Amino acid sequence: MKCVIPCANVKVMARAFHALAKIGEEMYVMPQERSLSFRSVSMANSAYCDFTFGEHFFTHYNYGNLSDNDALKCKVPMRAAMAVFKTPGVLDKLIESCQIRLHPNAIKLMIILKYKNSVTKRFLLPIIDCEALQASYDTDTASNQIIAHPSILGNALHNFQQNLIEITLDVSADKMLMRNYIDDTSSSTNATRTQLALAIGEFTSYKIDKAACLTFCLKEVRAILTFAEMVGTQLRIHFESAGKPVIFLLKSAAFEAHLVLSTLDPENQYPPDTTIRDKRQTSKKRTAAKSKKQTAQKKKANNIERSTKTAETFGNILALVHQRDKNPGNSIIDEPELISAIRSTSIDSRTTSNGVSTAKSQRISTISTVQSSGSAIPRRTSLFPNPLERRHRDSQDDNENDDTVPDSPPPPAKRAKTIFKRCFENTFDPKMLPGHETLLANVSDEENI
Repeated sequence: MKCVIPCANVKVMARAFHALAKIGEEMYVMPQERSLSFRSVSMANSAYCDFTFGEHFFTHYNYGNLSDNDALKCKVPMRAAMAVFKTPGVLDKLIESCQIRLHPNAIKLMIILKYKNSVTKRFLLPIIDCEALQASYDTDTASNQIIAHPSILGNALHNFQQNLIEITLDVSADKMLMRNYIDDTSSSTNATRTQLALAIGEFTSYKIDKAACLTFCLKEVRAILTFAEMVGTQLRIHFESAGKPVIFLLKSAAFEAHLVLSTLDPENQYPPDTTIRDKRQTSKKRTAAKSKKQTAQKKKANNIERSTKTAETFGNILALVHQRDKNPGNSIIDEPELISAIRSTSIDSRTTSNGVSTAKSQRISTISTVQSSGSAIPRRTSLFPNPLERRHRDSQDDNENDDTVPDSPPPPAKRAKTIFKRCFENTFDPKMLPGHETLLANVSDEENI
């Protein structure tokens, strides 16, 4: 399959891709003998969108020798498709033509953009094997039909908040009301309620056989309205009753777009947290709670394992001390072995569940209370040296290392830098200060006396 899109229609194709990106995360490319369809469906299967471009939309269209399997397996990630048309508003001014190619048994969908400055870009979109995507709906069976210019509905939606998820259409034979959907049983009872009435005379066609109150998602409707306003095509709304899908239809000589949205069924009352926003919040809370529970379990298991190892190490230490008390002359049990065991215990106690040492190290001081007759070890023995003894030992080491070069002085404090700011500047010259030649005190060094 090979098709060539002229520069005037590249912008329309790009807008269609951006509208599909509001629906789902994957795009189905469905080549046919005389048309090319791009489809997408939401993760909850509550929204379906289809853009079908006829052969008159292209300057060249050749279906080629594709088989049914080749046409059915062409599904590409939406993120990869969006990378091709990043700025749809200016593509018609920059691009000369666009080509889309799909070869039999291919693993990549090729899109070639030829710019007016003789630059050519090739994009290879990975193909994901899938089945055919086809929604089951029929516009002829819908008894209610409304035809209006997209700017009328677009201006009406400007009166609602941009973060509004669901909207309600209350349609009767003589009026149509638009209001934001708020579940009375949910926790958002204090939310602002907005209602807008639209006059029947503003619509191109208004045929209502049976009154209905429809509640559906608003994000997908905004996407199809943006596309309809850009191409300037009338928007048709087909629906029957609450609980059955509502269909938004755009139709012209070159392309056709369908948006199918599911509506809430009033006979099947949902619990308070079944709206789309509450479902997302509930899913996030469950994911966070599950992750927190797994982290706590992992931390608890690591703490138990670390406590077990520490207990075994302390048992080995006490056994070594007890054995040394019984055999004072035994040279096998020496101090380095005991100190090594103590250090390993200290390191294990300062290690967290992830194996990383904590910022604040904790020193473990173990007191041995082992009693042995004839032992020279006192009743309370600290495995770490006494602070006084350590200070005396450090002073001896300083006296022995008098020949060593002292460390550099620490940097000046922040307060000193603030008070004597000029003294620390690179361009400071003491001779520039007034009165620098005045002698305030005689030199007291012995060499100058």
